[in-house]
Amino acid sequence: LAATHRPSASPCYMAGVCAGYEPVLAPLEHFLTRVGRRKFVKPLFEELNRTAAHRAWAERVYAVARPRYHPVTQAAVDAVLATPAGGAP
Repeated sequence: LAATHRPSASPCYMAGVCAGYEPVLAPLEHFLTRVGRRKFVKPLFEELNRTAAHRAWAERVYAVARPRYHPVTQAAVDAVLATPAGGAP
């Protein structure tokens, strides 16, 4: 997992984040800064936004990744991160 950034690895990252498996964050950062497809990154940012700790991490990673994303992906992730941690508007 650590050596990959294939979009097909996205479900593995999601499972790791959902399970609170912290070692997934390093390869996930690599993935999020190299793959900009909205269908892959938006669900990951949504899951990361569920807790304050992961949200802070997601904001830091997104600051690096955002310039590489398509404007449509930027808007989608901006909207996700505009909601408070936990998902309540």
